[in-house]
Amino acid sequence: MNLKITLQKMSISDLRGICRDLGVSCPTSKRGIIKRLLEPLKMEYNFCSGWWCSGEGDTIEENTPLVVSDDRKKKHDDRKKKHDDRKKKYDERKKKRGERRKNDKEIRQAESDEKKRLRKQNSDKKKNLIKKYQRKQYNIYINQGHSEEYARVHATLDAINLQSSLN
Repeated sequence: MNLKITLQKMSISDLRGICRDLGVSCPTSKRGIIKRLLEPLKMEYNFCSGWWCSGEGDTIEENTPLVVSDDRKKKHDDRKKKHDDRKKKYDERKKKRGERRKNDKEIRQAESDEKKRLRKQNSDKKKNLIKKYQRKQYNIYINQGHSEEYARVHATLDAINLQSSLN
């Protein structure tokens, strides 16, 4: 098996995926990625980029294991741990944010309900105040000697004027 040629046949995105899986930093060029992937084998290769390449000196025996140094494994594990910690913190923040939004929504709903209750209460107070004013005006008109019908109509008109001035 010629590993270098196999790697050269792969697309750059596949090579980047291999780098990611192995925990190896990934250069920008395809040639650099292949060189980086073959570094752990501790062999020198002459890279040829054309069809005229003879393939001599760039082969690996079939059973040669791919050796990843302990430093790289440790680096990969550290990166994975950092990533997992960041993801855990992100998920916690997201959960708290969701709870906060839920609490905020409940608070806004409670405030809205309280405002409605107060508006209704104020509205009821205004209605009672207007009715009280209307009764007083009615009694005043009756005491002045006006007819009941006259007192009722004028007391109602006075109450309507009061209501429009309060709004």
